[in-house]
Amino acid sequence: MHPKYHYKFNTVAKLDQDPPVQNTWYTVFEGNGGLRIRMVTAKQKNDETAAKNIEFRMTIDGVPVDATVTSQANNIWNYWYFGPGVARVVGIITIQNIHNYLAIKCQEALIEMRMTSVPGTNQQLDGRVHYETLERVQS
Repeated sequence: MHPKYHYKFNTVAKLDQDPPVQNTWYTVFEGNGGLRIRMVTAKQKNDETAAKNIEFRMTIDGVPVDATVTSQANNIWNYWYFGPGVARVVGIITIQNIHNYLAIKCQEALIEMRMTSVPGTNQQLDGRVHYETLERVQS
């Protein structure tokens, strides 16, 4: 009899960088072994309530996949989601409905984020990666 496997949701990977340094990459998630990346989220906040440019990049199974820059409003979560075909970002939204979008399946993943704008007063940069791991079902 062959063993059975299923994807299991994990605790959301978090980055809470307070304050971020301009143009410095921060790791939000790094993992390996039967992964399914569901969504990447980001939020920035500052006392001036100014929009800031946020960039994220992914390396999937050793291959740089995507780098996306967005001007992000103050204190609003944005969600990067993925489309069919090769792993790629197809959109950025401000509402979350994680089950409507495709996941990236891989063996290794590195997801990083940075702020390319000059940080504001009391600047915060927060990132989240929603992911699952492939695990053997216990008999």
